[in-house]
Amino acid sequence: YQRRVHGNTTVPYSHSKVYHNDDDDQTEVQVYIYEGPDRVAKANTQLGCFVVSGLPPRPRGKLDIEVTFRIDVNGILDVTAQVLGAEASGSIQIQQQKGLLSAAAIEQKAAAESDACHRLAERQRLEALEAAGPT
Repeated sequence: YQRRVHGNTTVPYSHSKVYHNDDDDQTEVQVYIYEGPDRVAKANTQLGCFVVSGLPPRPRGKLDIEVTFRIDVNGILDVTAQVLGAEASGSIQIQQQKGLLSAAAIEQKAAAESDACHRLAERQRLEALEAAGPT
């Protein structure tokens, strides 16, 4: 999971990144799109996914797949994946939908995640002090 669009991004917006195949002779790639602040994909809201089929056979890491995220002024997200040097491609368009996270909800989730990280770090620090014993 890699964050491609950050909160409070000015629109219109476009960003592309080249990825590579994970396996030898991979025949398809699945592209998942999530919304949310968490670094773990499954903790966020999945907005959609699509499959790019018909990949030409290549050894692992030797096939270039350019994924582009575009957000227009109306907040419509277009995600495309194009296999460089081949005909294979795929895309999805995601409209703003009721029930998706608002900017305030995303900020609240990010703050909660940050608080949880601070609490975990403090607990680990105290446990380490206890394990070290009296000084």
